[in-house]
Amino acid sequence: MAVICDGGYRSSVPASLLRRHGCRDVYNVLGGMSGWKNAGFETTSPDRPGRSST
Repeated sequence: MAVICDGGYRSSVPASLLRRHGCRDVYNVLGGMSGWKNAGFETTSPDRPGRSST
């Protein structure tokens, strides 16, 4: 399971708690979404009612 926030810091707390409660293969995405995007990885957004996709 990957836990992610915008910068990578806030997600470290829930990732740690999940591990402490027995979840295995939990990863905190270093750099968060900002790091993900800067690395050139693809992102998608779910369609939301009332929002235009254009």
